[in-house]
Amino acid sequence: MQFPIIAPFAKSLGATPALTGIIVGAYSLTNMTGNLAAGIALDKWGRKLPLAVGLLMTALALLGYVFASSPSQLLTARALHGLSAAVLAPGAFALLGDIARSRNIMTSMGVNSVPIAIAAVVGPLLSVWLSETTGYSSVFLLSSLLMILVFVGFVYFATRTSITQKSQYNSLTDNDIYKADFGRMFTAYFAALAMTIGFGVLVTNFPNWIISEVGSASTAGVGFAILSLFGMLTMVNPLLSKGDTNTRIVSLTLGLGLICLGLILLVTLSGIWGAMVSMAVFGTGFGILFPTMKTMLTESTSSHNRGRAFGVFYAIYSLGVVAGSTGSGAILDVQGDIIVGPFLFGAAASLIAIPITISVELLRKQRYKNRY
Repeated sequence: MQFPIIAPFAKSLGATPALTGIIVGAYSLTNMTGNLAAGIALDKWGRKLPLAVGLLMTALALLGYVFASSPSQLLTARALHGLSAAVLAPGAFALLGDIARSRNIMTSMGVNSVPIAIAAVVGPLLSVWLSETTGYSSVFLLSSLLMILVFVGFVYFATRTSITQKSQYNSLTDNDIYKADFGRMFTAYFAALAMTIGFGVLVTNFPNWIISEVGSASTAGVGFAILSLFGMLTMVNPLLSKGDTNTRIVSLTLGLGLICLGLILLVTLSGIWGAMVSMAVFGTGFGILFPTMKTMLTESTSSHNRGRAFGVFYAIYSLGVVAGSTGSGAILDVQGDIIVGPFLFGAAASLIAIPITISVELLRKQRYKNRY
């Protein structure tokens, strides 16, 4: 819910473009640090306890936004939010990877990403409407209340269903813990870094840019809703689950290409419809990349190290958002009000990643052939 309003909220409190980028990226910076610790905790103590604690702490952290009245206070609230939420995404998808059948991993990762996408469609529209009618604080108060409900629901169902519990971490050998396909993991990680640099650029710059173009904050919410809608429709597309381990790189390359194209279209197409088409293209690329990367990680790990793998994944995810938001903020400080530079910066990241990920995957396959 925060994506369309966090940058305008920071600006309304007096933040400069560079400071706005730092505020947007602060969540991801602390989230990145927490992701690494969360991965270890998930493998050592199981999935249930870390997830429950993370949900409760996130609900409390969201209240910090309600009382923020200066850029520094908003920065603090943003940082605490990122740290408290660090366990949620890696924990959820490590749990999903544990219970998914090997032949249905891609389908499971896509379908189970749909609730996230639905929330991402409704959330931006609701948050912009609330911020315009009742103020920014009401958005964060509602987010906190919803997180409390999720916490209660998770604890209720977790105590009544079979969930992966504390692993035999202390009895495992180093070979058990570290056995993984690191080449394929690197490919997924590098693609995630490139994608999230573009996403950080988009979250930081699209809301203020669209407001300056059409004078309406609600349009930013519509843009993010379109991005999420196309991402959701792509994730549930049966064609996405038809590939096997040998065709993941094709999906990865296509997704990165669409991310790059979406950002380029933002600076080449004009008007509100051009902006919406650009967001749709970006969302389609995101919808291809997200389940593909998570599937590659699941296929490359075991239940003994999957928590760590997803912890690192979301740390890199956060690093990319930080790089995109702070980098684009710095570019804006130099350029002034011109948005072209930040969007091209994000597009370049995905474009550069395409040959690198292809090369790593080809080298990995060659090493595998030579070994066997």
